[in-house]
Amino acid sequence: MFFGQNETIPAGKSFITTWLLCVIWSFYGQAQIDPIERVATLTSGKRSIESCLIELASQGIELSYSDNILPLRKTVEIKITKRSVYQHFLTLFDDEKVGFESRGNLILLYRSKKKLSKKIVLSGYVWDAISGESLIDAHVWVDSLNRGTTTNEYGFYSLSIRHGTHKISSSYLGVNKTTEPLLFRENTRLNFNLEIPVSELNEVIVSSRDQDVDLKQTPTGYHKIDLNTFSQVPYFLGEVDILQGALMLPGIKNLGEDAIGLNIRGGSTDQNLILLDEAPIYNSSHLFGLISVFNPDAVQQVEIHKSGLPAKHGGRASSVINVRKKDGNDKEYHMTGGIGLASTRLMVEGPLKMERSSFLLSARSSFTNFSFFNFGDDISFNDTRASFHDLNAKLNFKINKKNKVYLSGYFGNDRNRIGEDQLRRWGNNTVTFRWNRQITPKLFMNTTAYFSEYSYRTGQPNKGIGEFIGTASNTDYAVKSDFSYFQSPGNSFDFGAGLIFHRIHPGDREPNIGNETFNAIQLDSKHAIEPYVYFANQQQISDRINLNYGIRFSQLNNIGPGEVFIYEENEVRETENIIDTINYKNNELIKSYKGVEPRISINYTVGQNSSFKLSFDRTVQYMHLISNTASPSPTDVWQLSDTYIKPQEANQLTFGYQQFLGEHFELTAEVFGRKMYEIIDYKNGADLLLNNSIETELLSGDGRAFGFEFLIKKNHDKLSGWISYNLSKSERRIRGITPELSVNEGRYFPADFDRLHDFTMVGIYNINNRWSLSSSFVFRTGRPITLPNAKYEFENSVVPNFSERNNGRIANYHRLDISAVFKGKKASKRKREQKVEDYWTFSVYNVYSRRNAFSYFFRQSEEVPFQTEIVKYSILGSIVPAITYNFRF
Repeated sequence: MFFGQNETIPAGKSFITTWLLCVIWSFYGQAQIDPIERVATLTSGKRSIESCLIELASQGIELSYSDNILPLRKTVEIKITKRSVYQHFLTLFDDEKVGFESRGNLILLYRSKKKLSKKIVLSGYVWDAISGESLIDAHVWVDSLNRGTTTNEYGFYSLSIRHGTHKISSSYLGVNKTTEPLLFRENTRLNFNLEIPVSELNEVIVSSRDQDVDLKQTPTGYHKIDLNTFSQVPYFLGEVDILQGALMLPGIKNLGEDAIGLNIRGGSTDQNLILLDEAPIYNSSHLFGLISVFNPDAVQQVEIHKSGLPAKHGGRASSVINVRKKDGNDKEYHMTGGIGLASTRLMVEGPLKMERSSFLLSARSSFTNFSFFNFGDDISFNDTRASFHDLNAKLNFKINKKNKVYLSGYFGNDRNRIGEDQLRRWGNNTVTFRWNRQITPKLFMNTTAYFSEYSYRTGQPNKGIGEFIGTASNTDYAVKSDFSYFQSPGNSFDFGAGLIFHRIHPGDREPNIGNETFNAIQLDSKHAIEPYVYFANQQQISDRINLNYGIRFSQLNNIGPGEVFIYEENEVRETENIIDTINYKNNELIKSYKGVEPRISINYTVGQNSSFKLSFDRTVQYMHLISNTASPSPTDVWQLSDTYIKPQEANQLTFGYQQFLGEHFELTAEVFGRKMYEIIDYKNGADLLLNNSIETELLSGDGRAFGFEFLIKKNHDKLSGWISYNLSKSERRIRGITPELSVNEGRYFPADFDRLHDFTMVGIYNINNRWSLSSSFVFRTGRPITLPNAKYEFENSVVPNFSERNNGRIANYHRLDISAVFKGKKASKRKREQKVEDYWTFSVYNVYSRRNAFSYFFRQSEEVPFQTEIVKYSILGSIVPAITYNFRF
């Protein structure tokens, strides 16, 4: 009954009504109180369990048990006298096989198979409630304990808590969800579904995580690129691209337009471990390096580790770039795509069985015979054409609460034609099978099997009888198991093992039918087995100190069939010095190498807004990209470590500082130093193509790199963006048997990708709900180039003479890009009320038409005899406007 303010109730009737309501409420409240949660008092001191149970019963606690199943004569010490029955039981039956449960007002005590523990494990997954995607790095927090954890790369978390009532909250990118107070008596599985708003755009920004997690857990040299945000960055032809976005971060460089791969902290392009759903990608570029192989529609998250490398990752000496594809929406069907000057994209995803399984299929293709490059007036590339396409597919199945399986694949292909002389095709193919299993509430397993292949094919289509076909490939087959054990909120372990089988086909050349101009050449394939094991521990030493350490053991076994040339001792390795050949049978061991890779990082938090970080990484790399060009080519040769080519090794020390400046600004500064060993380089005038004794063309040496990196970001608000600056130096020293056979007489010289200064500024301004503007400015010191020091006349032609490598630099590089995004009006379909979202991107690349030099060519002047002239070679020498239409429904 409810009473209004103006209603008058007689005094006697009011008293009776109030008394009845109180009686009813007292009975109702008493009925709602779990008897285990009732507060009771026990006398302090050392007492038998039997006397304690009798004392509880004297206070109205109804107990039911059998005398022969409880350790009634056991003595316990009661220190806290007044507490809940539940907490008293934890003291009385600690480490005993006793269970209890309430049945009405009665508490039943019984013999249990498991010992009673004061700690229980809370575990589960955090998912996107809209799409069903697992959320990586989502935060799970226990309010009463003031501690929490984050989900792993599969969206799983595990947290040890006390028995009792707790509020549990989860958050991700500003979205929070908190449970009502829950009583936890045993190990509990609790999943969170967070309603993450679907981004209307698919752009790249470096996302910020919860400050506390960032400060305490983020290692040095770590960047996270998130494709599901609301920010926009100008890109070439309006094509959102992961690797182009990475170039706007400190410590990540390349040689410029038309440059394949990334150079990270003084490392060469082959020193980056690039993973797509855990399978390695050997060539990450489409379209002469201007676009990466990663379709932004299909990508969920990208992590870049420049230092503080996880022990589970190895095989490369410089960095790890971990790209994870979306799983596919298991709740609704959606179609996403776009049409632009660079490519046409379309992705379809949806459930196979609602909330149990899903699929994702994404395709992208450039326009046929795409050509826009400015190769210069004096270079004969008049009929240059390029095109590419790629396909991403993924299936995932939730078998039950503890098991999930995934099957994903990537299939890409590039085709280019340079003039009338050369046709090249290359591409990556990967297939990955993953099995996730929650073995116990604290132990999580991921088992992966993958296949990865990179291959290329070259030919001369218009050379008549001179036509030939050349092919090469490298293939990996691997299986691995990774385990995570969450011992406590401040202590977790990662460990695992794996086995990789490498097969490299260095190349062959087959003349066309009827063509006798070229002889067939087929190099022997190379084989190796690479087993490894690793262990890592992430431990919170105190509220301020977090320690992450680990070690990785690996081995490369180079096996037959194959042949090894024996060279005359103390002589230069040349074909004329071969004195013998050893032939190895199938699976016979040729050469074995072992690698020990310790990694450690320490994080010291200062106050609530800043932290200091220190890390050391040792890495070993068994594969090498053999190239004698400044920018790697799709047809460069990969080589395994063998009898004469040793594994590359690197040691890196990094010191960092991170601070949050208020709610919107974040500052990161790091200083690093790297030392590299057994770096592979080539002799002057080396012939690397189809060479069966390639060790005769190679030299080895060491390298060093050091630098300072600075990044300040402004998140949220109408104006956001970041400023990145990198001051660094990267050098190589390549020594032969004699100074004449060394590069630059054995002295240190700048690496091809050495740039002293690298500055980037990005700004994004949201005008209103439909319009946003963005711009980026890039300035980079010119990269090294080899300049002639003299010239000589040969057959009436002037020939430049080159004596020292990388003894000059090209002009400084700078560029301004702008873009605008216009969001369309949202329309709803009548069926299922699905929203249609679309937007237009207008971009201008190279706004002030800067003709940046990629390289220089030297030739004899046609107007002035015997005079050498320098010709600047530019990839994009003019303004490049673009428009792209994107949609999602």
